[in-house]
Amino acid sequence: MMSQKRPSTGDCEVSEKRRKVVDISETESNSNDSVHLTCNGNVDASEISEIACNSINGINSIEVASDVGTISVVTDGDVKSTLEYLRECFPFQKFQLHLPPIILKHQIYCFVSDRELVDQVLSSLTANGEIIQIRSFHLILIVFTKDYKSHVMQFMTELQIAKDLIGEFILLINVIASAGGIVDHQQILQSSKLSNEDIKQMVQMGVLQMCDESSYSFGLPRVALFLRCFWFGRNCVLTMVKRSKNQQILEEDLTSRRLPKLARLGVVFHTRDIIGAEIVERINTTYGQLLRLPYPSVPT
Repeated sequence: MMSQKRPSTGDCEVSEKRRKVVDISETESNSNDSVHLTCNGNVDASEISEIACNSINGINSIEVASDVGTISVVTDGDVKSTLEYLRECFPFQKFQLHLPPIILKHQIYCFVSDRELVDQVLSSLTANGEIIQIRSFHLILIVFTKDYKSHVMQFMTELQIAKDLIGEFILLINVIASAGGIVDHQQILQSSKLSNEDIKQMVQMGVLQMCDESSYSFGLPRVALFLRCFWFGRNCVLTMVKRSKNQQILEEDLTSRRLPKLARLGVVFHTRDIIGAEIVERINTTYGQLLRLPYPSVPT
């Protein structure tokens, strides 16, 4: 699919007082739906938004990728680039490398509004073995397969699991992925050297989780650590919104606030969570994106 021609450079008026030169260049994304803006000089977020929206058609959202002036612009339809960006944003170092980079499926909706397209791309990436989708309560966690394998190998090695058993599970990952993420008991026995006791042990370790009496899906070791931080952080962010005037706050103001140390995922992670999960409404205003609880409580 041919991409629309994008301007290579442009003089963009960002305010009445000053002008900035912005270079717009294609990324290496196969979808041709993502571009990078390199800003010559200090350009704030509102100016970036105005520049991008005036220069490129079809922009859905803008994310500042670094502090040195390079901005990633993700357009509607570029699901894979969005996944890769969200992966890079995950603060896995705050978990002392005990978790792989985790993406919540609904966070993608902050960048790509076409949910049917998101489902199609995720299904394709799962079938191709590029990502793994893990259900935990009502959440769908997405982990890149390479990160998942590294995490599981490290976890099982720390438990002093036999190398042969670790190798068999790594091979099983491809079997489960090709089966759509769920595999039955007999299929595991037929496609691997795992025994009934091995399968039971993997369920106990958390690398497999039971869907029903005879089928299994991917598990994520130490997922409880993630969930504790997630629920705590979400409640903290929602409390900030509820305590704001009229239970609404500018997204820029919310993401500039600090959370308690126990909320290790960070305020940006949780802001994307509550937007993508549609817990708050996101409204365009002249002052920026406004986040508002849909049904503000009436003061008593």
